[in-house]
Amino acid sequence: MTSTPSLKLCETSITNMNTGFQAVYTQVATNQTAYSLCLGIDKLLSSAYNLDDATSKCYLGAFESYDTLKNYGQFATSPAFLLNNILFNFGYLYATMKDIIIYLTGGP
Repeated sequence: MTSTPSLKLCETSITNMNTGFQAVYTQVATNQTAYSLCLGIDKLLSSAYNLDDATSKCYLGAFESYDTLKNYGQFATSPAFLLNNILFNFGYLYATMKDIIIYLTGGP
């Protein structure tokens, strides 16, 4: 299943938090001074800021994923939904197939 925009932002926020925690550890472990401690606290506060973003985006991403899964489930119960989806996304399908053919043949 494809990742939703909120889940991508969720992943980015969690990565930023992890990077912040690693920076705090590195900063404090290598330079045990008051300045490095202040920089470490600044990184921790930055990670706390990302925590709010991560929780809200992961929460919204879960609902977006559920809605997407529910829409895919409609294929089994309603073949008209599949036809409607193909017609609605025909431009994307055409462009993708054209790009694949151009790629495989080696040029335009």
